[in-house]
Amino acid sequence: MKLPEYRGKELLRRSGVRVPPGIVTDNKSYINLSFHKERYREFFFEHGRVVIKAQVLSGGRKKNGLIVTADDYARSLEEIDALYKRDVNGQPVTTLLIEKQLAVKEEYYLSILYDTVERKPMILLSSQGGVDVEESVKREAPASIHVSPMDGLHEYQARALAKAAGFTGRHALSIAL
Repeated sequence: MKLPEYRGKELLRRSGVRVPPGIVTDNKSYINLSFHKERYREFFFEHGRVVIKAQVLSGGRKKNGLIVTADDYARSLEEIDALYKRDVNGQPVTTLLIEKQLAVKEEYYLSILYDTVERKPMILLSSQGGVDVEESVKREAPASIHVSPMDGLHEYQARALAKAAGFTGRHALSIAL
């Protein structure tokens, strides 16, 4: 099962992980219902600079112009309209995640996937993230660990994963917790 970013962030938020404030809108609601535009207007003026992200199940969204920023309300509306006119591999963009833009200090890569050979979830972690993360993961395999669905992830496993990914000190500790 693949999750769009906004669904993953929903799960993280429910688990107590802080994520940037944001709203999700789909093209039918946004175009047809004025309250969605008003809700966005309020969000924009509360948070200022925003990141507008097409919710497609595809890598390389930033490089392909599917993640854009705006610090002007009128420009942000133009970007939203332009993204809704895009398609990816023949699939139209139907959903956007609009978030407050944060100052990025560091970027990491984390993925939870299902290993069909081992028949268990597998966690991948790398201290390298960013727009080229798909390419760097291909060149240099991230640290990984299989997790038993019955037992879940133990703290000692998280510490070992963080260490294998090159995290030290407070970063390793915060990942393990």
